[in-house]
Amino acid sequence: MSQKQWDTLSSLTRCRGNLLRQHDHIVSLLHRETIFWDSLFLF
Repeated sequence: MSQKQWDTLSSLTRCRGNLLRQHDHIVSLLHRETIFWDSLFLF
């Protein structure tokens, strides 16, 4: 593989890693929100 292809591939991989991290963060926030609302409605 040429250097240019390699650079493109590695930057895509980095991008994907960042997106996955952000996604995990959002999911955990949503999860906390859900727990919060569930506990409100239990009482």
